[in-house]
Amino acid sequence: MNEFMSVSEMESKAISLLDEPTKVFYVDGSDDQITLKENRKAYDRFYIIPRFLVGLKNIDTSCSIFGKKYSMPIHCAPTSIQKMAHPDGEAGTAKACKDKNVIMCISTVFTSTLDEITENNSSPGTRWMQIYILKERSKTLKQIKMAERYNFEALVVTIDSPVIGNRRASKKLKITNKPFIKECVMNMLDESEANKDEFIFNFFLQADSSISWNDIKWLRSITNMKIIVKGVNSVEDALIAVNVGCDAVWISNHGGRQLDSAVASIYLLPPIKRALINCEIPIFIDSGIVSGMNAFKALAMGADAVFVGRPVLWGLTIDGSKRVSKMLDLLHEELTRTMVLSGCSNIDSIRNVQVVHKNLLSKL
Repeated sequence: MNEFMSVSEMESKAISLLDEPTKVFYVDGSDDQITLKENRKAYDRFYIIPRFLVGLKNIDTSCSIFGKKYSMPIHCAPTSIQKMAHPDGEAGTAKACKDKNVIMCISTVFTSTLDEITENNSSPGTRWMQIYILKERSKTLKQIKMAERYNFEALVVTIDSPVIGNRRASKKLKITNKPFIKECVMNMLDESEANKDEFIFNFFLQADSSISWNDIKWLRSITNMKIIVKGVNSVEDALIAVNVGCDAVWISNHGGRQLDSAVASIYLLPPIKRALINCEIPIFIDSGIVSGMNAFKALAMGADAVFVGRPVLWGLTIDGSKRVSKMLDLLHEELTRTMVLSGCSNIDSIRNVQVVHKNLLSKL
């Protein structure tokens, strides 16, 4: 039996275990944290219209992305500096993802070595790498070549961070220098910068605010890896992503850590889905997903898969890789139960379920 009945319970336990700088770094949003709060609240405003007496027999939560079959459409988003949560770090998350047959997207700012990560997860299809396009393109190219060498399947290009968001609380509390700090910047900072307490902010100083869709075309020209743009917040950008040859679009507001007052991600999903209805590329979403029911709603509204970020950190904090596995089990149980209660036998059938915003209930 799972000790925790929800990810929210896990979050409360994890926060009680973390030191103050680490806790603040993980939970912090930008500015007034409007978007951070709205990400979660938005899901509660959507209601499910279930169907019954549909002859459910076998419940199949599996899904396919880029031709590979996974156990469920809930995967692990990139979250940085995981060894601050637990010594298992990203290697522990990699093992949990391999055991549960879901995707792990590692952050650029990782703390386990790539050897450790690949030793714990030998399946290329379950390993994606998140990158930023930096001012020094040679550093970006170095990371891409590294991802290719270690057989990562996809590059997830974060486009919502031309500068780091104004994370007030994180600025006040310095991250204590720890032995794994140098690993987490992947040699992109020189040693003097990597040793500073403010290293994460120094890293973001290398972000290039002048990047454009031409840089995505450049990425497409130098690698055969799948290219996914993460941080899509408009129909216009989703359409451009398709036109420049991206393999998927990922709706995200960086978990409320970048532009405050950005729209909660779930609200953007229906219009982007409508715009891409004739495009054969998947749509992913994160930000605010903390339950299998949240995931169900996003799938019903047009997502091909969802990604969770902070829940991974809560699992790691409590008991390393083992608890990340149990967190994924919990989300799978919640998704399965919601499917049964809504009359769905597989992921495709979720697309036929009505999910209605509370303001439109009177029009049913």
